[in-house]
Amino acid sequence: MLLANRHRLDEALEATGQLLVGDECNVEILYAHATLLVEADRLDEAKRYFARLIYLDPELVAVEIALGHLATRSGVSDHASRHFANAAALLERMPSEAIVRYTGGVAVHHLLPMMRQLVTKH
Repeated sequence: MLLANRHRLDEALEATGQLLVGDECNVEILYAHATLLVEADRLDEAKRYFARLIYLDPELVAVEIALGHLATRSGVSDHASRHFANAAALLERMPSEAIVRYTGGVAVHHLLPMMRQLVTKH
């Protein structure tokens, strides 16, 4: 991600892609790669990687949120609502003070109301 932070997105994508060649089920690398694809506006590819992440770890709240936002960008509100509802359901099973993976330190009690609002918005 350091390369992406230095505006070297293509190199960052190449690096994460190479890491995946040897470890295609590594959730951390897959998430980083999918996020970089979103930044590169390669949304269809990003969706495929996020879908693989859901398969590998169905408890990843951040992935459901990302898929919800991608569906919103694509104008598919029923899919967006489903992903945000999935995220809310996962959050409801977690302790209120727990930090949600891949959110930069955001706790459940902050994210849950947002997800509920996004479900009703779509």
